[in-house]
Amino acid sequence: MRRMRAFLAVLCAAFALFPFPVAAQTDVKRLIDDPFQANDTTAPSGVALANWQPETPPIGSDVNAVADASGASGGVVASPAMSNPGGAASAPGPWWVIAPYAWIPGMYGEITSFGHTNQVNIDTSDILSQLHNANGALQLHLESGVGNVGLILDTNIIRLSADKAVSGGSFDFNFQQTLVECLGMYRILEVPSDGMPQQAYSVDLLAGGRYYNFFNGITFTPFDPSLPTIPLGQSGTWVDLVIGARGRAPIVTGLDAFLRTDFGGFGMGTSSTLAWNLIAGIDWHATEHFSFLAGYRVLGINESQGTGGSQFAFHARMQGPFVALALRY
Repeated sequence: MRRMRAFLAVLCAAFALFPFPVAAQTDVKRLIDDPFQANDTTAPSGVALANWQPETPPIGSDVNAVADASGASGGVVASPAMSNPGGAASAPGPWWVIAPYAWIPGMYGEITSFGHTNQVNIDTSDILSQLHNANGALQLHLESGVGNVGLILDTNIIRLSADKAVSGGSFDFNFQQTLVECLGMYRILEVPSDGMPQQAYSVDLLAGGRYYNFFNGITFTPFDPSLPTIPLGQSGTWVDLVIGARGRAPIVTGLDAFLRTDFGGFGMGTSSTLAWNLIAGIDWHATEHFSFLAGYRVLGINESQGTGGSQFAFHARMQGPFVALALRY
């Protein structure tokens, strides 16, 4: 009897470590309760041992797919780190992206200050030549979300200044630009790419707002300290409603192409008559959590405020290359 109890204990441990189908486990319990049952104890209830065969998956069935559905084992799913620069994934968990970047845009069009309109034709090379006069800059892209829903926050702040000596004094030029956008995103499509693990074709819808602030300042400082300093500057501030979309497509393993476009303003209140934004580039996944992005961005703005001598207007486009380093999790 002692040997029989030991044998049953070992048998129980084996079934605990290597679970079988539920019906088989139920019959094992019957075997333990009554070790002297008939010969059909290892078969499902009501089925003779001679006629019973273990069930096997149908030919051609995907065992891994069954495991994925149960959650016991996961196949490769496009993650935020691989599916979009800050996009959501089909996985339901939280995700986030931190991406400092450098966008060096030229400016082309017309700018009106105090009712005087000036043509603007500044190339990217002109901006680069003035970077040593920068008083500060912050260009940072953040995204966070859960599953297919996320929030995008992008901040672009540039402060440039220069001075020029003239007869009797000097002019100080001060240009300030602040662009802040806050957008919600929702992924409407994500299709894993065959042959390129952790990469997918995806499409996101975007909606939210973009804040603008442009300031053009000129200050004349006379060499004679007894004479007053003469400041002259005007700023324009407004907010646009923004709607758009972005998409992504794998090129080769570890390299994706992406495209984003949006439109804003629509003449509501003090917003732009129309603003449009186009971003295109490539994303190289250096590691699971780091990637490098490069591309080109064009932002066109048509905004006018005030009349006569107090008019401020910005009818121009900003365009130029950008590079970024993205940290994803």
